[in-house]
Amino acid sequence: MLAATNKPFDLVEAVIRRMPRRLMVNLPDAPNRAKVLKVILAKEELSPDVDLDVVATMTDGYSRSDLKNLFVTATHRPVKEILEKEKKKNVLLL
Repeated sequence: MLAATNKPFDLVEAVIRRMPRRLMVNLPDAPNRAKVLKVILAKEELSPDVDLDVVATMTDGYSRSDLKNLFVTATHRPVKEILEKEKKKNVLLL
């Protein structure tokens, strides 16, 4: 059996006992986070002022999945703002 987690301290003891070998893979450093960001965002149209190296520096302690979740959440924000504006506009019209 093979298992992987980015939250090893949340595993229950019963699971840990059944895993005789453990391999710790460290979180990516800033240059590697920048590489991960470039892969995650390769097909996205980014504003020219987006500097992925700066984002990589700001995301110390983030795993690959954390970085992906960050950008999924960021893409939802403008939609949420538009919906909130529409809701306020509809309330004013009533």
